[in-house]
Amino acid sequence: MTDLTTVDFHGAKLVAIKGSTPAETLVAMKPVVEGMGLDWEEQRRKLHRHPVLAPDLTFATVQMPGDDQRREWAFLPLTRVNFWLATVQPGRIHNDEVKAKVVDYQRECADVLFAHFFAKAGGEVVAKPDEMLRRMDGMLKMLSHKGTVTEKTVVSLERDVASLASIVRDLVKCADGRFAVIDAVPALQIATDAKVPKAGRRPIVQEISRKLTRFCADHGYVVRRDARGTKL
Repeated sequence: MTDLTTVDFHGAKLVAIKGSTPAETLVAMKPVVEGMGLDWEEQRRKLHRHPVLAPDLTFATVQMPGDDQRREWAFLPLTRVNFWLATVQPGRIHNDEVKAKVVDYQRECADVLFAHFFAKAGGEVVAKPDEMLRRMDGMLKMLSHKGTVTEKTVVSLERDVASLASIVRDLVKCADGRFAVIDAVPALQIATDAKVPKAGRRPIVQEISRKLTRFCADHGYVVRRDARGTKL
């Protein structure tokens, strides 16, 4: 028997099948879509057509809470929910109430689901911080080659990579979402704390943010935002 878990979110009950990892945790898509106020049939067709999402669709026959019989439902892995949310364009929604709800879901839905299932997990994360640091170092050399920053600045930045190393390693050790509550900071703060010079800092910060965002997406980690929308 499949064990379903419901998560209350903005007046809707989201339904999921908990797995041992975010990639194995399956989220029932119809309750999410209808909770946003969107048409399920339209979104179902889009899911089936999408080249990235369609291969990850899973179908399971389960009895949903409040239903009197078992039916087939479409599920997406938790690691794909944020991707799907990004495909919904609020600008094309004319109903202001639905538009506001869509934005709320895009900001919080996957984070809430992740926190519900994994905020108290304590396992080790399989991470490759050394690979991230090599990429950062390569990025510095690339910027230097393109003349984006001065040679003097690059020398200073390369020296600061050693300081950034410990910060990055601490970031990728986070296994359970509690990082988002107690240690989450913008990439700019990481660079500032590591005393990266202001000259040429912006492209470095942007690249750090992109790398960490991709890393989080690949491993199913939560990327939270502050009130101004800055990624944490």
